[in-house]
Amino acid sequence: MHRLLAMNTTDLAELYWLLQMYQRTYESPAAEDTICLLNQIQTLYEEQASATNHPSSLPPKLHNPRGAGRKKHYPERITEQILNLHAVGDSIRAIASKIPCSVGHVHKIIHEHDLL
Repeated sequence: MHRLLAMNTTDLAELYWLLQMYQRTYESPAAEDTICLLNQIQTLYEEQASATNHPSSLPPKLHNPRGAGRKKHYPERITEQILNLHAVGDSIRAIASKIPCSVGHVHKIIHEHDLL
């Protein structure tokens, strides 16, 4: 338990979700220990959240807490340009030729921002 005290709230949330996944995957006699540990982590998380003015309930599962995977190739300003050109009424192919980037990338950006 003393090692849990040194963890920040994001790490505690990640540990909480990993233990829940472990419990669902390997339901076994050791599951009671896992439930006890989950309760301790949740209590500790709520204490830290109240001390730092964060919401007291556990946040939704983090999508990619380690930052793994391919990094963004285009800067944020390119995304803004794509969205602005689409708002004006340009087609996806016209936007791709103006930016220059692929048609798939333009489609992905527009779809991510629910503008299709």
